[in-house]
Amino acid sequence: MEEVNLIVGVGSPTGDDRIGWEIATQLQQHPLRGWVIVSGKGPMDLLDLLANFSGMHIEPIGPGPSRGEIDQRRLSRLAICDAVASAEHSHGQLFCWHWPAADLARVPFRSSHQFSVVEALELADSLGLLPPRVTLWGIGIDPAAAMPGARAAISCDLQARLPRLLEELRMQLCPPP
Repeated sequence: MEEVNLIVGVGSPTGDDRIGWEIATQLQQHPLRGWVIVSGKGPMDLLDLLANFSGMHIEPIGPGPSRGEIDQRRLSRLAICDAVASAEHSHGQLFCWHWPAADLARVPFRSSHQFSVVEALELADSLGLLPPRVTLWGIGIDPAAAMPGARAAISCDLQARLPRLLEELRMQLCPPP
């Protein structure tokens, strides 16, 4: 069975909370060797993807590997990209946590749903769905930039920082030989 690494960009259509989606979209245009890259609308999509890789019968969501492709692969590494909306996390900065991390419960990953990324990972962990290596990449955003009624597009300053964020992620996920 082939081992695969999975990047999931999590987000919503509101303002800077789109940053996880934008990172996934950009990475899909210039794929990283050995990584499958998908976007998810929220934490429940993440659970669906993990269940598919574990062999549970749940239909895949969004763009990404088909059910047949997933059945032939074993997930060895998971990287999640999501917005972190707090004054403690600098706007446009990239933060990294390795699962499990005690301080993750205090990290305000942006969620327009009632279920956070951290709660989804806790549930996936209790169900035995997580691969051996899980990394959460948080991108600092202004909490007001992701509230309902905010603009639909990513802010200009965060868009300007996107190339640097992508390069940093590429270096961390696929370091040069």
